[in-house]
Amino acid sequence: MKILVFIAGVSDPKWPVRATDRAMPSIRPDQIVLSPFDEAALELALQIRDANPATQIIVKVAGGPDGETLARKVAASNPDEIALLPAGDDWNLEASAHMLASQVEGAELVVIGREFGDCDPGCVAAQMAARLGRPIFFDTQFVEQTENEIRFGREREDCIERLAFLDPLVISTTNDERLRLRKPLMKNVMMSRKRDIPFSPFGANDMISCDDIELVGVGELLNGRNEAQCEFLRGDLSEQARKLADVISGHMT
Repeated sequence: MKILVFIAGVSDPKWPVRATDRAMPSIRPDQIVLSPFDEAALELALQIRDANPATQIIVKVAGGPDGETLARKVAASNPDEIALLPAGDDWNLEASAHMLASQVEGAELVVIGREFGDCDPGCVAAQMAARLGRPIFFDTQFVEQTENEIRFGREREDCIERLAFLDPLVISTTNDERLRLRKPLMKNVMMSRKRDIPFSPFGANDMISCDDIELVGVGELLNGRNEAQCEFLRGDLSEQARKLADVISGHMT
């Protein structure tokens, strides 16, 4: 079986972001990390390959050349193939779904995180499945395997829903402890640093016209979030406790 995993990455929450004239945050390549949904998508594919060694995992990382750092982190999980996709206009979800659908290339199973990248309300997976004409199983939390069957599962209030693998199928993953991404082997981490990661451009037919829709500008929020102040408490424990008490009493007055 061939599994295609789409990865988008998100901005590292440890760093501030600033809007650009494209309405998307300006992010340095080294400040892009896997989201919990990306990790779940990758781990699900790895678990299937664990039980079925003949499974082929292909990963495509969005973001163009700026996605190479993230792609090398993904490569440490040892997918069979990995490639970079161009960066698109992430605000245009229809265009993103269309371009991703063009990359499937016959994979029986397509796996994508519930939220594909920043600024995503979670509909890229559904739109991509519609363009492919495939069924989709949303919010997958775990995978179960026997010799003859693969089942995907999710929890819904007081019940568990399971779906037997259908060929072809799109899976949308959500974050769950059962799909927490494993730590890569050190040898694979070292090999990922030298691995060739090709660029997989979109063809002319893979793009859709957006002449009838465009953003006219980007403005700052009138009530933006206040910047937080941080201070390390130094000294021995008693001195740290005294400083912490001063901080708390200052906020209470």
